Amino acid sequence: MKKELTAQESLGIVSKTILTAKIKNQETGSIFIFWGLLMMLASLGQYLILQTKYTDYNYYPYFAFPLGAIFTWLYYSKKFKIKDQSNVISSIIPIIWMVVGINFMVLSIGFETFLGELLTPVILILLGMATILTGHIMKSRLILIGGMLSNIAGFICFQFAWEYHGLILSAASLICLALPGFIIRFASTNRND
Repeated sequence: MKKELTAQESLGIVSKTILTAKIKNQETGSIFIFWGLLMMLASLGQYLILQTKYTDYNYYPYFAFPLGAIFTWLYYSKKFKIKDQSNVISSIIPIIWMVVGINFMVLSIGFETFLGELLTPVILILLGMATILTGHIMKSRLILIGGMLSNIAGFICFQFAWEYHGLILSAASLICLALPGFIIRFASTNRND
């Protein structure tokens, strides 16, 4: 026979669920803001370097990405030491981004000479795919739209000279990652205040 929950137990479960959802939304917003701004600044840095006489060093700002990955891993591994293995869906999102991040690095380091001018459009398309999957899993229309815009920006990037790809990546990072992150974070903060 199943034991029925008391009103207090039911309210406790609902409160815990709401608090967990709020924390996850705030964290999702924070990570989107962090990576959106990091990508925007790095790609804007590349664009600005290409406008100077130091064009041979245009890729240096992208060294911020491995540092950002280490920071993200350290921050979230400490923050969420206890993993809820029963929630398979939420554990898929970090795996998606880890796989995409590794592919970014392999493409950037191992295939840069092969891809050449096509590297940024390919990265934008991969970024869009990962963001679309994240938006779908989280049931977030805002993230889903950001992913679609990033994907479209990748295809638009093929139409421009490679010197402008950093500028396009910078704008896409701001519009597709950072702004949705700010909106999600703001909405989740104000929802239960």
